[in-house]
Amino acid sequence: MQAESQRQRDCHARRMSSDVARPGQRAVTRRLAAKMAHTSNGLSKAVAILTSDGTAPGDLETLAKVVAKTPTDAADFPEATRATIAVEGAEAKNRVFVDPSTVLTAMLACANNSSSDIAGVCFEHVKSLLGRAHSGGKNHFLSFFSFLIEEVARDPAGKCFKALSTAKYIAIAKPKSSVPGDIRPIGITSVFRRIYGKYVMIESGKLLGGVLSSRKCNPQFAVGVSSGANILGLATSIQREVAPTHVSAAIDVKNAFNELQRPLLFEALSKFRENFRCPKELRRYDAFLAYARSHYAHGPQELSSFMSDGERKDVMCSRGVIQGCPHGTALFSIALDFIVLAVFEEHGHLFPSVSSNWFADDGVASGPVLRSSSSHASEASTLTKQASSSPSKD
Repeated sequence: MQAESQRQRDCHARRMSSDVARPGQRAVTRRLAAKMAHTSNGLSKAVAILTSDGTAPGDLETLAKVVAKTPTDAADFPEATRATIAVEGAEAKNRVFVDPSTVLTAMLACANNSSSDIAGVCFEHVKSLLGRAHSGGKNHFLSFFSFLIEEVARDPAGKCFKALSTAKYIAIAKPKSSVPGDIRPIGITSVFRRIYGKYVMIESGKLLGGVLSSRKCNPQFAVGVSSGANILGLATSIQREVAPTHVSAAIDVKNAFNELQRPLLFEALSKFRENFRCPKELRRYDAFLAYARSHYAHGPQELSSFMSDGERKDVMCSRGVIQGCPHGTALFSIALDFIVLAVFEEHGHLFPSVSSNWFADDGVASGPVLRSSSSHASEASTLTKQASSSPSKD
């Protein structure tokens, strides 16, 4: 407790003094070079892959598809969940403290030439303002920015909700989909929110990933794990080598990020907190929880879709988490972990020898074939049906 209090005082002193040590130029160059080594034409590999098939035209037909994939109906928060959110929000005031030096690290980890936000701001604009020292070798803007992040995270009433939740939609074409003209809507959030998300994941990413990736029956490799998609493929290959008579079934939950019910999300987040005991782990997880509350606990979000002529159309979003948000994948993965655990507990007797591996909403279930006189069924396909029918745990 004493050590934690000292850390809080140190954080506060560093912010108030504005004397945040700036990394040496060589260190900055190394970080940027390492980041750019994983980019193509200044864009991250993930963004380059997503946009390689182009974006859908900015017309009314695309807008209708975006609206159709953005559910406006939402389940009510149970009173118990509301009470838990309120208690955790009140306690966040004494647990969430933002370190400016970590904010700087998060900012430098953001690639240049990324998509501009709804106000036209890019990371390079923010880096030029916050990523270097100013008068007297002090970085006053960075200190003030860190203070704003802390105030937002410690606000249980959601006063900053609208400013944080606003995002613009990009409709990415899916030419390989079985549905003609299918799209994948991706939310481009504000630069402020993306830096905030990067900061939270630097603090808590490995902590969350350590729990999710170590599950015995259904490990999740999308959070805090390097090359998680490759590990999913490797785990499936190993499973086939170890048990060549088993079968594997792919699981892909349709429109998964948008369909997630938010009351279920917060129920899953509260349950997931039970994995941590020591004060340092709890502090990091509480910062992660504070971020989730400030974005998803205060009603529907107003997202914007733009026509080809620049006209702005509002799309209200009452479910799910934004897939383009830096820690949206972590929130979704925790909720999916909660759902899959429930499926195993409730229906596990139907597939006692099945295991599953996940990368976000893409899963592979593996298990033995059950033979009967009348049909051939598999435990893995049984799990597939149960998991695919429970995206919202309605």
